[in-house]
Amino acid sequence: MTKISFLGLILCVLLLNSTNAQVISHFTWNDLNQDPEIADVGPNATSISPDATITADGANGTPGLNAGNERTNINMILPNDPIFNVPDIDISIDYQRDENSGTFIKRGRNFSFLGASNLFVRYQVMSTIDSTITAVNSGNVYSIPRTNDNTFRKYRFTFDAATGIGRLTVDGVEMWASAPRPNSILVWDNSTIKIGDKMDGSSENKAIYDNLLIQRYQPEPLPIELISFSADESAFKNQVDLNWSTASEKNNDFFTLEKSTNGKDWELLKTLNGAGNSTHTLKYRWTDQSPYSGISYYRLKQTDFDGKFSYSS
Repeated sequence: MTKISFLGLILCVLLLNSTNAQVISHFTWNDLNQDPEIADVGPNATSISPDATITADGANGTPGLNAGNERTNINMILPNDPIFNVPDIDISIDYQRDENSGTFIKRGRNFSFLGASNLFVRYQVMSTIDSTITAVNSGNVYSIPRTNDNTFRKYRFTFDAATGIGRLTVDGVEMWASAPRPNSILVWDNSTIKIGDKMDGSSENKAIYDNLLIQRYQPEPLPIELISFSADESAFKNQVDLNWSTASEKNNDFFTLEKSTNGKDWELLKTLNGAGNSTHTLKYRWTDQSPYSGISYYRLKQTDFDGKFSYSS
């Protein structure tokens, strides 16, 4: 987002961070001789069912978490640690179904993800602009097959704070996406995290969970590599020149220029075609001949051919 006043120019453009995602918690349950509450990364669990164990029949031929054969719920508790209070999230688990009721992960009253028989997510987000809190509920979007062949599938929930979009996938295939709520962060209850709530594996005595990973959300690489986006007072009075350049473009359908008086409520200014695919520097320019009186905010939206989009900030 770029802010301009005819009394002076202030630029603020945020580009995506290219670093790897920050891992918060990781349980592989790969060591048959290790207690299942021991984490590979992050805090250990503070408690777990005494019948829960690690057995050799996990995902992809590796060990996994087994509820045992005593019909005891796993109920693995992760501590109420500030490390989990993040604005965005990426949670995944390998799971094979042996029962009809229960929940993979819960935190307090406002967050839960993945039932025993259905894929769903419930969470809350707060706008960083006006602090409005919104509850989001996907509903049941995928019926989890009940198998007798130990078939694990990877279930994943991601939330991107920049776009405000939550997504659910199964083995990489998207099953649900929320409405976008740009500039929103997750709201967390001040409570512990429960893994395997009311999940006992129907006393089948085989692994039902494997490879629990909780990490910060890392956006997919943008279809464009944006070098710069700027707003400058034009040589012509009361006009603003908008300039941006890309180092490369992939499946880039079009750009949308938007403007605002407050950085919150946006108006469509202009749509311009992208290059589709390019591996060399391209420069774009558009002049706003009717800027707002006083301060004007500008941002650039990029949309690719499959409808996915991202903003310059």
